[in-house]
Amino acid sequence: IVAYSNNTRISDMDTDAIELFRSNNVTVTNVSISNIGTAIYLYTGENFTINNVDLSDSKIAIHSDHAQNLILNYSKIHDNYYGLYIYASNSSMTATLNAFYDNNQHIFDTTQDSRYDMNYWDDYNGNDTDGDGIGDTPYEIVGVSITFYDMNPLIYPLWNDTYGPLIHEIMSDKTALNEFEKMEVRVNITDLNGVSKVILSYYDGDEWINSTMTYNDTDGLWHGEIPGLPAHVEDGKYKVYARDGLG
Repeated sequence: IVAYSNNTRISDMDTDAIELFRSNNVTVTNVSISNIGTAIYLYTGENFTINNVDLSDSKIAIHSDHAQNLILNYSKIHDNYYGLYIYASNSSMTATLNAFYDNNQHIFDTTQDSRYDMNYWDDYNGNDTDGDGIGDTPYEIVGVSITFYDMNPLIYPLWNDTYGPLIHEIMSDKTALNEFEKMEVRVNITDLNGVSKVILSYYDGDEWINSTMTYNDTDGLWHGEIPGLPAHVEDGKYKVYARDGLG
C-alpha cells in the first residue's frame, strides 16, 4: 500500500508493506507484515495510530521519517534488524503495551521527546519483587541524542499473562456490617490486560450472595453495595473476586 492519505483507516489485512507520504490522521490496525525492507514507512504528516500489528523478519519494522505524533500500542515487533527507526528531531513516538523481542536493535531514536512505557523487552534483566508483572527498575533505551527509559517494563508479553488482577485496596463507608444500614464498597483493581468483571460476595447468615460491581470512570474504582443484614448475623463477612481481560 502506497498512499497520500488523510483521515484513513487501514485494517484487517496481510500486505507486503505500507508507505504513507504527507498523510494525516491515519490508523493502522490488525495488520501483519514480514520479510520486507521496511514494513511501515511514514514520511512527514502527523497523528498516526498503529495498534495490534505484527511486524517481523524485516530490516525495519516501523520507519518514522519526520512524522509527528505517532502512537504504537498492543503490537508485536520481532525478528527485525531495527524494531523502530525514529528519525528527525521533530518526530515523536509514544509506545505502550507492545512486545519487542528477537530484534537486532529494538529502537533507533534521534528524537528527544519520545515516550516508552509498559512495553515488554526481551533483554530486560530487572526483577519483579511484588509480583505485579512490572519490573522494579526502568528499562534503558539509548537514543542518539538522549537516553529514554521505560519506567514500567513488562516482565512478560501481554499474551503470556499468568497473573490474576491485582487488588490494591478495598474501601467501605462502614467499619462493620450490620442489620440497619447498607455498606458501600469500593475497590481499586488493576491488570495489564484490563479488568473485565468484579464480584462482591457477602455472607447473609445462611449463604454467600454474589453481586457484580460496576466501574466508575470518575474515581477509577469498582463500586458495589451490601444491604443491611438479618439481625441474627453477628459477624458479617464479604470477599471480592476479579477477572482480567483474558478471562
